[in-house]
Amino acid sequence: MDITNSGGPATITRFYAIWNKSSSSQLLAKLLLDGLEIWDRSDPNSPSDFPDEGNFIASANLTIADPLPHPFAIQFQENVEPGTYDVHIVFDNTCQVSGTLP
Repeated sequence: MDITNSGGPATITRFYAIWNKSSSSQLLAKLLLDGLEIWDRSDPNSPSDFPDEGNFIASANLTIADPLPHPFAIQFQENVEPGTYDVHIVFDNTCQVSGTLP
């Protein structure tokens, strides 16, 4: 998913996702922005809600400052099962980006 900012700088404050759990060993492993890890704990249960379930990496740059596309990736430990995946990213200016993948 690419995030493009059309206004002033906006900083990610929350990530929320509902995902299918196919096995007991499947877990959400990482969140990446521009190819860099911004969250690296393991979340074994859906839904995921950060920072409530674990803070972002302290040194991570969570700010989208320019109008260029910024790749945002969600990495699971195992292959994900078919189904619906809902993702919401909230910013400090109360804007949010959301999407659903079938």
